[in-house]
Amino acid sequence: MEIYNLLKKQARVFADRPFFYSSDQSSDAISYDTLQITYIEALHRVNLLIAKLESININRTHRVAVALGNHPNFFLTLLALNRLDVGAVPLNMDQNIHEINHILTHSEASILLSADEYINTFSKLASDFKNVLPVLRFQSDWKDEKNLKQGVRSTTEVAIVYTSGTTGAPKGCILSEDYFLDTGKWYENIGGLLSLEKGEERILTPLPTSHVNSLVFSFMGVLSSGSCLVQLDRFHPSSWWDDVRKSEATAIHYLGVMPAILLSMPSKNNDYIGNQVKFGFGAGVEPDDHEEFENRFGFPLVEGWAMTETGGAGCMMVSEEPRHIGTRCIGVPPSQLEYRIVSEIDEDVRTGEDGELLVRRSGANKRSGFFSGYFKDQFATSAAWAGGWLRTGDIVREGNDRSLYFVDRKKNIVRRSGENISVSEVENVLSRSPIVQRCAVAPVKDSLRGEEVFACVILDQNARASLRAAQSIFEFSRKYLSYFKSPAYIAFVDTIPVTSNQKISRAQTKKLSEELILSGKVYSFIALKRRGERMII
Repeated sequence: MEIYNLLKKQARVFADRPFFYSSDQSSDAISYDTLQITYIEALHRVNLLIAKLESININRTHRVAVALGNHPNFFLTLLALNRLDVGAVPLNMDQNIHEINHILTHSEASILLSADEYINTFSKLASDFKNVLPVLRFQSDWKDEKNLKQGVRSTTEVAIVYTSGTTGAPKGCILSEDYFLDTGKWYENIGGLLSLEKGEERILTPLPTSHVNSLVFSFMGVLSSGSCLVQLDRFHPSSWWDDVRKSEATAIHYLGVMPAILLSMPSKNNDYIGNQVKFGFGAGVEPDDHEEFENRFGFPLVEGWAMTETGGAGCMMVSEEPRHIGTRCIGVPPSQLEYRIVSEIDEDVRTGEDGELLVRRSGANKRSGFFSGYFKDQFATSAAWAGGWLRTGDIVREGNDRSLYFVDRKKNIVRRSGENISVSEVENVLSRSPIVQRCAVAPVKDSLRGEEVFACVILDQNARASLRAAQSIFEFSRKYLSYFKSPAYIAFVDTIPVTSNQKISRAQTKKLSEELILSGKVYSFIALKRRGERMII
């Protein structure tokens, strides 16, 4: 309940200062009753939520799945659950119903709290999967749920956040109070270009509350410094700068795809906003866009590196000069972080050579502030910490001034618009299509999204390569995957590159995918990779 206690403390210090600001650019499906919630008002609302939750016997044995979108109610609910020592499972409602069902089942959630706009989704979930999880409408009185059964919660987390793994289904990262509080302190005290003035900042983010950037970094940075969180429902390029100006945001959170999109929009006389915005905090800006963006809009994009598994305890940021703009520099590792850069045989590489980044906390407790493990997956947790270091799966190199530079990902993922997509997960789904004999998935470069999903497919002997076959495979994927995970490109091949032990050669598959793109021998489904988009064939 320490996060709730921090709110109580801040409500005394910053009582009438804004805690949440809600933009009227948000989705029409969500209505806000106010544009601004102060710290003292937030505490009052949280206490009302606590009383409602207690009235239906919610207690520390329970885990509550939360589907409230990018809305202040999400954070108010998180604070109320923290006061009751109840675990939260944030849901990403852009995910496919099969993925949501997996998370609800795997997380052992005992009840689900939903905004009105998602009720139909959960009705379908109950119908299709016989999922009898009680669903509460956020604005209802909940008086019919007083006999809620005891839960089966086996850990004492603040939240379990599901993130794509490299071996298939998403894994649940257990995030403790220390994880949240350490990240808040880290953000509050990092200084340099990311300096926060207590009680004065307005941090704007369009990133989903189901991801730690918004759930922990933005939220805890704001709460720890007595600042204001401007949480948009999502990234709206056409109204982005109107939102920034109207909310009086002093900082923004971004992913690499956002600067590219904003730079592609027509230049206006009032593009410069450096007299209002102090910094952008994010990762993945394209090197060719970095300097151009800063010159045009007038504030620094402060690049960094972190994982759900590391939180703020393992975060690196280029918050001091030299920033090495346009080089994918992620900063000098801070003093509280120990690191190694190793070869494939686990030997330290020389300065300037590429290797996998390994990290851990300085001091006696090497895991302090990091995630507590993968839920119900001790094998994966042990593998992640093999040899006493968190194995990040990211390839970096070190410069002469100790700055680290991001090179590539060793892990089998596609990084699309900030989403980590497991190639194994996509392959597992595509392989179930009745016309697919075998497939291999790889990332290919995309100018706006960073990377896209490419599928090399060997067809079943009874199927023939055609647009209709590609459409069938794409539509099959949409039944089981989030829209962003489905293949943007499908190519039919006779063979798939394999290693000597007959495993898919990831390097060769990636090279083949790039060659097929250049040859034009692909079927493109980029236009159909949109929320709710479906084709008729």
